[in-house]
This record gives sequence, structure tokens and C-alpha cells, in this order.
Amino acid sequence: YDARLLLHGQQYIELYKPFSASATLRNKVSVAGLHDK
Repeated sequence: YDARLLLHGQQYIELYKPFSASATLRNKVSVAGLHDK
């Protein structure tokens, strides 16, 4: 399994407040659904 080979059908980023230019961002990934073609 190589996550870099997945097709992303929909992604979004939700920011709750402004952050400084020197801030470090971290993200959490979860798979909501999987469709085989």
C-alpha cells in the first residue's frame, strides 16, 4: 500500500482561526470511503 498512488476525489482544509507565518502545520489523514474501479 502506497498512499502516494491514491486518487483523491475530494479534499478540504478547515482553518478555525488565523495563524502566524512562522507556524508549523500538522495534518491527520483518514479514509472516509474506498471505491474500486
